[in-house]
Amino acid sequence: MKKTTLKPPLGCRTPVPAVPDTNDDDWYGTVQQMFPSWVPLDRVRSVAAGEHWQAVRTSLLLGERALGCLGKSIGPVIRAPYTAHMVFLLGLNSLSSSSWKVPGARLLPGGARVEIPPGTIRSGRDVHWAVPPDQGRTDPSALRAALNGQPAATTPPPRGKGR
Repeated sequence: MKKTTLKPPLGCRTPVPAVPDTNDDDWYGTVQQMFPSWVPLDRVRSVAAGEHWQAVRTSLLLGERALGCLGKSIGPVIRAPYTAHMVFLLGLNSLSSSSWKVPGARLLPGGARVEIPPGTIRSGRDVHWAVPPDQGRTDPSALRAALNGQPAATTPPPRGKGR
């Protein structure tokens, strides 16, 4: 079976990886395997917080600053330019509402609806992925530090012998 790299969907910076050159049903199945089951393929969908992840909502400005501070230690992040907010997705039960006291950042309660874009949408004026949903999860303590303007903790390089 021949494989074809598809052109990026409208609003997507990254080409869709090579998939078998077959009918549309096979293509959708292959793309769906690239992302968690709660990520839609074809349109924005509303998903309840607390089912697959916990969500922290921030303003766009605060969220962008946190992205810069987190560096590579980050999981999925949704950017919504039109409504000027970002949503950081964290592992289930990684935070409690009583322990989350960060100015400008709100831990969404279980059942709160979050608009989830298709996994391939990475830019545009509407809701899209600032960090794709296949990247793991953000550590809550690292997010707290980043929202407070502290860079991600890094381990010092190993010291060579003879020092």
